[in-house]
Parts: sequence; C-alpha cells; structure tokens
Amino acid sequence: MSEEPKKDNEANELQPEYGNRWPLKLFHSFEEMNEYDAKVRAETPGEQHLANVTFWIEQQYAEELKKPMDKKIHFLMIDGIPVEQDTSS
Repeated sequence: MSEEPKKDNEANELQPEYGNRWPLKLFHSFEEMNEYDAKVRAETPGEQHLANVTFWIEQQYAEELKKPMDKKIHFLMIDGIPVEQDTSS
C-alpha cells in the first residue's frame, strides 16, 4: 500500500492521539497515579494538547457546530457598564 501525498495545507497538521496511547496501568495510590499523569502530560507538546482538545470539542459539540451562527459580537452598555444579553432567542 502506498500513502497518498499530503496536500500543502495538511503538511503541518497534527492529528489527535487517542486510542491505544495509554495502556491499562495499575497504581498503588492516587499520588502515584497523579504523578504518572502529570509526567505524561508534561511530555506531550503543547501543539498536541491543542490538537487533542480541538478534536474533543468538535466531537462533543458536533450538532451545535453544524448550526449557522451569528458571527457578530454585540455589546450592550448601560451607563458605561456592560450588561449581559439573553442569547437564548
């Protein structure tokens, strides 16, 4: 099998790393588990964290992201104080 050549805009795209990345590991304490988790997260580059969280957000909010959105930002100020708007409508 030959791999398809990557397009120019896909050359530097990071893919999320999920699946068999973390094998089942047993710990004797929560502290040991937290230390291992912190070590793994520290070894993962920031760009990979961004790719992972972007993938997760796109999966979790797939239906909401399909809906058309108003891309304008609206500010409501009363006497110079920002007021939150009801965006449910």
